[in-house]
Amino acid sequence: MNPLNKILKKRLFKWLAWLTGLVIILFLLLQATEWRVPYYWGDFMLRTKMIYTKKHWNEYDTWFVGSSRVYRQLDPMVFDSLTHRKSMNLGVPGFLPPENFYFLEHLLEDNLSPGMVIIFELQAIQHMAPPEKLDTRRTYPLSTGQYLFIRDYFQELRKPDKIPNYTRAFLHKTLKTGMLKELLTYTDDSLALDTPLIMGPLGNGFYALDQEMVRGKPEQQKGLQRRFDQPNKNKNLLALEKRLEIEKADYLPEVYSRVYLDKLLDLISRAEAREVKLLILYPPALQGFSALTRQIPSSNLLNFNDPREYPELYQTQYHFDKEHLNEKGARLFTSLVARKFLQKMETGEKVRE
Repeated sequence: MNPLNKILKKRLFKWLAWLTGLVIILFLLLQATEWRVPYYWGDFMLRTKMIYTKKHWNEYDTWFVGSSRVYRQLDPMVFDSLTHRKSMNLGVPGFLPPENFYFLEHLLEDNLSPGMVIIFELQAIQHMAPPEKLDTRRTYPLSTGQYLFIRDYFQELRKPDKIPNYTRAFLHKTLKTGMLKELLTYTDDSLALDTPLIMGPLGNGFYALDQEMVRGKPEQQKGLQRRFDQPNKNKNLLALEKRLEIEKADYLPEVYSRVYLDKLLDLISRAEAREVKLLILYPPALQGFSALTRQIPSSNLLNFNDPREYPELYQTQYHFDKEHLNEKGARLFTSLVARKFLQKMETGEKVRE
């Protein structure tokens, strides 16, 4: 080989090695930006609740985790009065997989004492919007583990066309596209200006829709009033729709996602390893989990999704809209959750003294 070519080849390998090393260092620096922020940093409402809660961490022994069906429907004041525990509502509107699973996994690794209880709402996995329409909230929880869970879930359902947008969002998260400035400037020093709205009138994280319709900002009041004024015919279909779903599960008991179930069972196991009780909540009006909930250990399930057993939760007078209870319905629902919780504890479950 020509000596000049040898020298050029050697230099080329040297430059490639240097460039590869530089790319690796830059990649590691990008990942390191997440080390300085808490695990709930990317969700504005959740972050506000957690900053507040962290300041009073040792006062609580029970956490409600879920979407607006938790935020609007589980009242810690009612729950605590019946159970003699101290709870916090960490519900956030639109709190869906994989964000809720990402948060729960990290919460289980947080400073939880033995005997604590987490009531975790079931929620359906939604389709991911195109990446250009995404905000930080949708991308920040897409760790490798969460992405693989989503991929396996849609493969199991034979819906591979739903995976590419999650793949692109995962790459956005990995490369910190659109979130680097937020990561570098994040601070826990200040709570959101809307903290009273987010934490609710009593500061316990609960805020019923009809409460906000009266006390919220003018534009929020108008939007909620429009929802409330919609005809009640959809609300009246709730019980019928649920009965049809339950009857379908009677005939097709195996129609559920094994990937989703394995995820729940793994989280229950992780909680037990920490001596924390994880209770899976199936709230009224949520669709699609009747078959799956039959596979969850009864000691870890709070199922209120049956109009035959809880007809009162399907009455129009207790609903703000088709998906949510009003304040009166929320207090009724919370009292039912508290009583079922106590029944499970009386069967030998450990609770925090």
